[in-house]
Amino acid sequence: MARSYVKGILKFKSLDANKKAENVSMPNLVENASAEDIKSVRDAIATLVEHPITETQVTEVFSVN
Repeated sequence: MARSYVKGILKFKSLDANKKAENVSMPNLVENASAEDIKSVRDAIATLVEHPITETQVTEVFSVN
């Protein structure tokens, strides 16, 4: 079986004082992005959103043939 990378998505979640969630999603994540690179993007996005980022989610999709 062959496995090939299809896509990756980064999702950042922040909560306001009322616990209402706000999400920022970024498509086109490169395959096997390093944790350091993901943290750098998170820190940059954090300067653009009103509330602190409380969760970072990485989703990678592969095709298996």
